[in-house]
Amino acid sequence: MAKILKNQTGSDIELSNVGLSIPAFGQLTIDIASYILLASDDSITELTTLINSGDIIVNDGSSDLSPNSEAIAFLRYPDDATNIKFTPTAEISGNTVQEAIGDGVATALNTPRFSIPLIFNGAASNNEFIGYSNLLPGDSTPIVIPINSVLEEYSFSNSKTTADYTIELRKNSTTATLFNTISKVNTKSFVQSGIEESFSSGDHIYIKYIDNGVNASDIAILLILRALP
Repeated sequence: MAKILKNQTGSDIELSNVGLSIPAFGQLTIDIASYILLASDDSITELTTLINSGDIIVNDGSSDLSPNSEAIAFLRYPDDATNIKFTPTAEISGNTVQEAIGDGVATALNTPRFSIPLIFNGAASNNEFIGYSNLLPGDSTPIVIPINSVLEEYSFSNSKTTADYTIELRKNSTTATLFNTISKVNTKSFVQSGIEESFSSGDHIYIKYIDNGVNASDIAILLILRALP
């Protein structure tokens, strides 16, 4: 891609804002270092007048640009995003800025996160299943996953700084194999991340509290899930 200005008149055209001259009935290829200057407000105002009058035609290296608005836009922006290199990352595979932005937008739109809050009021008993509320015990009224998703992390907090406990997570049965467990000593709150357990819409999750010493009390758990497209 190039930025070429063609002089359609019999006189030299001086571009005062960038200090460049286009010879009569000749052309000037703009070097990359001048792209920003050429795109400035003052330069665009000057060039817009010359382009609209027909004195200058803009060429992108392969063809003359038309209509005039396209030619002006081509000069206004120093380069096209498809020509700016982007170093791919683990999350974004694009090799250009244009591709990277597209990947980022697609990722953001296709992977929304949502949460499910759980509350248990009062002291938790050993082998208690935590549900939506202590009025709805988690073993008899299980937590239902509403859409296909992945459990990425959860947070846990309670009112006691000296609480000792273990949290066990199972899928679809109170006796199923654990897919995540963690034990804490003298801990009021924590975040458990990196779980990455997949659920289908309608699956159940069971969260078992095991007392290891001082009972946790007034528990709040927030499940964080990533929706699957």
